[in-house]
Amino acid sequence: MEFHRGWYLFYRELQFRAKLTLFGYGWNIVSQLAAAIPVVFVGKQLNLGGHGAEIPYEIHALTGVVFWGVFWDAVILPMDLAFKSRQVFRRVPIGNMSMIFATVWGLLLNFVVKFLFVAVVMLFFFHIWFKWELILTLLVGLPALIALGLCFGLPFMSFGTVYQDVRYAVGFLGQALMWTAPIFYRVPPKGWLTTFNKL
Repeated sequence: MEFHRGWYLFYRELQFRAKLTLFGYGWNIVSQLAAAIPVVFVGKQLNLGGHGAEIPYEIHALTGVVFWGVFWDAVILPMDLAFKSRQVFRRVPIGNMSMIFATVWGLLLNFVVKFLFVAVVMLFFFHIWFKWELILTLLVGLPALIALGLCFGLPFMSFGTVYQDVRYAVGFLGQALMWTAPIFYRVPPKGWLTTFNKL
């Protein structure tokens, strides 16, 4: 029952986006990638990837953006879904598990589209083929990122539904925290940034 209600919430949100715009749900994906691509090129020019890297810097940064996006989407999507579905809550009792399932459906859709973009870049521009390490990362790392993001996001769900400031503040926090993670740069051998990354 909770699984089906989660699917309904996710599908309702998907239909709502599709009705209001021509491009529909794709705007969410395009906006994130459009914001990341200029930063990737700037990072390449500033040599943030360092020397002697095993993979090209562009792939390192783009995959970092994808996995960071999965984590942070898991933080903010429960609040967004709860706010947009508040009319449904008044008519139908919906439990936390339904919100979790709806969030996971949204996360998987976002991830698939972003991952396909990165896969095309890897194959056609850098001729990098998939390895078993990537499959292991997807099978273990992706569920772990989703679970970790939900642990941070679900406690804020009710506050984000009532107070819009919470939703906006968490969004800004995600943009700031992205620069503290070694996504657009490789961890330096020493210094305060290395210590911060380890923490």
